[in-house]
Amino acid sequence: MNESPDPVVKRRAKAVGFGCLGCLGLFVLMLIGGALMGDPKPRAGVAGRTAAPTATASRSTAPSPEVDDAARSMCADIVRVAELRRAGRSGAAAEALTEARIHAAASGVREVERLADGPEARFADAAAAWCRENLPEVTATPVGPTPTPSTTPAVTRSAAPEPEPEDGGPSPRTIKPGASCSPRGATGTYYGRTYTCKGPGRLRWRR
Repeated sequence: MNESPDPVVKRRAKAVGFGCLGCLGLFVLMLIGGALMGDPKPRAGVAGRTAAPTATASRSTAPSPEVDDAARSMCADIVRVAELRRAGRSGAAAEALTEARIHAAASGVREVERLADGPEARFADAAAAWCRENLPEVTATPVGPTPTPSTTPAVTRSAAPEPEPEDGGPSPRTIKPGASCSPRGATGTYYGRTYTCKGPGRLRWRR
């Protein structure tokens, strides 16, 4: 004959069972609350990945000096000097070299200005080197051959003969029209034209 369980034991077993269920429910609620309120961190390599900046090496080049019109004129003169020397025109080459030095002194580029302040004997070579480096595109007008002297005799203009005085007196002197003169009434000539020393106002050679 089986004995029935004690009622006290039954109540304790039920209490223990309900307690375990309550603990399990509380644990589940804590997990859900933590999932809802927490701020999940992004996984490395998937979300929130920021690429590290990569440094690109850039080659720095020295800036070329600013060039003004005076420096360009100097280079054009220097090119012309070389062409004139090749053509055998040393006199014209010397004049072009002087012009180049004047333009260099007037330039606002400090390097070009220093060329003008340097020794005159080295100016042509130093200026040519600067122009080849900074203005290689500058050219001068073509230089023609040395002009040959003309064999045609030059025509000289001779003054017209002075007219003979009508009264047999001395010939009128050569004067400059508009210049001061004396005495009043005197006469003179200029390229065949007769002028008289008269006013109004100050006495001058007038027609």
